[in-house]
Amino acid sequence: MGMTHPIVTDHRAIRTWDLILSVWVVMWLAIALIIAFEIHDLTLISDTLVDSSEVLEETGVVLTSLRDVPVVGDRVEDVEREIIEAARSARASGDASRNSITRLSVLLGLAIAVLPTVPVVGLYVPLRVSWDRDVRAALKALRESGDDPTFREFLARRAAERLPFHQLVDVSSDPWRDLERGHYDALSRAELRRLGIVQEESPD
Repeated sequence: MGMTHPIVTDHRAIRTWDLILSVWVVMWLAIALIIAFEIHDLTLISDTLVDSSEVLEETGVVLTSLRDVPVVGDRVEDVEREIIEAARSARASGDASRNSITRLSVLLGLAIAVLPTVPVVGLYVPLRVSWDRDVRAALKALRESGDDPTFREFLARRAAERLPFHQLVDVSSDPWRDLERGHYDALSRAELRRLGIVQEESPD
């Protein structure tokens, strides 16, 4: 029933890794959002440039009224044209930089959120799915088989294969001999405890 992995030894390890992974993902999502918002705030500089361009355009409009003034009229027209061109250039630069900063904030935020989390999640999720499949299969077999000796033998052999050595010897001083003699009860209960299907036995 499914794959095994050193980090997934029992239901307590599963819960611990679930918590660690959740904290890891949430932490990087928070960092990504903070950095994205900080970068996006740089658009204020672009907005300031656009506002300045509007002031320049208004200045050019004011100078238009001086075109009819003798002597200075021709000069005013040249200055007016330069001011309006500078204003349009400033506005174009401000709009372009704002768009670039917005794209950068989104892309960098996504990169910071995805790169540290997706590989870890991609490695852990198959193990988690396999664990859930094992538990569901064991529960189904337990409901259907009950005290079937074949099922208890299966659980006992699974315990012998998958329990860490220090836990295995706590269950049986000689688990392999117990398997040979058909003494499956202690080992099968240990496997159900490992899967979290039955509660841990309280120490006396």
